[in-house]
Amino acid sequence: MSDESTIDMRMGDYQILAVLGAGGMGKVYKVRNVLSDRVEAMKVLLPNLAGQKELANRFLQEIKVLAGFNHPNIAQLRTALTIENQLVMIMEYVPGTTLAARIERGPIPYGEALRHIDRVLDALSYAHQRQVIHRDIKPSNMMLTDDGVMKLMDFGIARVSTPGLIYTRSASRCTRWLRALGLSRQTATS
Repeated sequence: MSDESTIDMRMGDYQILAVLGAGGMGKVYKVRNVLSDRVEAMKVLLPNLAGQKELANRFLQEIKVLAGFNHPNIAQLRTALTIENQLVMIMEYVPGTTLAARIERGPIPYGEALRHIDRVLDALSYAHQRQVIHRDIKPSNMMLTDDGVMKLMDFGIARVSTPGLIYTRSASRCTRWLRALGLSRQTATS
């Protein structure tokens, strides 16, 4: 089924409005709940992968990880359910642009860049306090809303760790991010 042929289709109580993205594991749609009229995002495990136990388990783990989160800078899971024999996540719809797309438009002003970094680090700290390591931190997994709120998304390859064993290479990742934003660690700490 092509992306165009899915627009205006229904899956359960959800009308598909648009395709938001696709990855190796699933597809994300902009949907409208026909009962509440709320616009949300629906993440669906690709049908040809549903039979692969490891990927199905990873999808289920992402659902369980997100179900335990309530943070203003992490896209929220609304619910998870099975529609037409397919496991789906219903997520908060985050209108805006990815940080990757924003960076492509040109340098981000220093103060704005620091606010974005601070919000992402706050979200990561929240996840780490719950023993969750994101493992796919990149500007394309961060949405900047039309109101300027940064939202961390896609915990598809996150790992749940044993308490006390979280280790990250935050200094090198932070340095790489600062460079991408046109900053240096020295200017960020002075």
